[in-house]
Formats: sequence, C-alpha cells, structure tokens
Amino acid sequence: MSDQVPNLEIWRERMVKDPTVTISVFNSTMSIASIRVLVIRNEGSPIGFTVPPGNTLSATVDDAVSISVFRVGTGRIEGEFCLEVCFPIFYDDKRKLFTNDQTIF
Repeated sequence: MSDQVPNLEIWRERMVKDPTVTISVFNSTMSIASIRVLVIRNEGSPIGFTVPPGNTLSATVDDAVSISVFRVGTGRIEGEFCLEVCFPIFYDDKRKLFTNDQTIF
C-alpha cells in the first residue's frame, strides 16, 4: 500500500449463509506504517485491529460481510494476508449436499 492506494477491500461476502472468517495479517519489518484491519459484520459491531511493522495479528469473526485494510499514517507498507472462510453446509433427507441454497453434489 502506498500514497496512491491507502486502503483496499480484500474480501466481500458473496454467499447466502453467514460465514466465519479468520484473517491473519503480516506487516513487514520494511514497512514504515501500521496496517489497520476492519471486519464488518452482518450484525453487531465491526471488529478492528492494528498490525505494527514486523508483526502478525489474527482474528476470527462470525457473520463477516467484508474485510478492508488501511494504511495508518503515511509511507509505504508491505505485508501479506491469509483468509480462511468457513460457511454452513446442510444436507437434505436424500443425502444431497447443499451449500448457499444450491446443490453441489
């Protein structure tokens, strides 16, 4: 992220069911600024945390709708993120697997 890209939406829910999302964010020691992570939920208050340079922080959030990252202050930041998205799966009485209201096998 730089002055031209101070924030970025990295994920948006596109499923019918309420997903649980685990986000891990690594901020490189080469970064000059911290990374602010904001997870918006369908219900309840947003979850936010700040990752200083040279650190990794994670959060697991139920009913997540979107995840955005923001540069705190000025200067270039470098880092990586990892997302794990889990969503409910339902079975009907004929043992067909359903997810997001569609049969997948």
